[in-house]
Amino acid sequence: SSGINAEYGQAKRIDVKKLKRVMWRNIDPSHKTAGENVDKNTDDVFSKLSDEKSTSMTFAEIYGKIPSQVSATMSENLSVPIAFACLLHLANEHSLRLTGNKDGSDIQITLPSQP
Repeated sequence: SSGINAEYGQAKRIDVKKLKRVMWRNIDPSHKTAGENVDKNTDDVFSKLSDEKSTSMTFAEIYGKIPSQVSATMSENLSVPIAFACLLHLANEHSLRLTGNKDGSDIQITLPSQP
C-alpha cells in the first residue's frame, strides 16, 4: 500500500524566558531583572539605549536588535511568530500599548505613561 510521505521540519527550540527578557530590556532599557547576569558589552548597549529615553519603538526595531543579544543558536531559531507571541505576553504583563501603523507593516510599542 502506498502511504503519504510527509516530511516535517525539525522543531526549533528557543528559550522563551530569555527572549522575553531581551525584548523587554529593549522596550524599557531602564529595567533590569534582579540577579540578571549580563556581560559588560550588553550593559554598554543597554546604557546607550536608555540614554535615548524613548517611550516607544517598533516591533521591527526590536526584532532587528535581538540577534546580536542572544546566542547564535537562539538567533537561528528565532522567528517573527515566536517574537510576536513574546511581545503579546510582554504587552499583557507590562500594560504596553500596541498600535498598528496605517499599512499594517509594523507595530508601534508604547510604554504606559508614568504617573
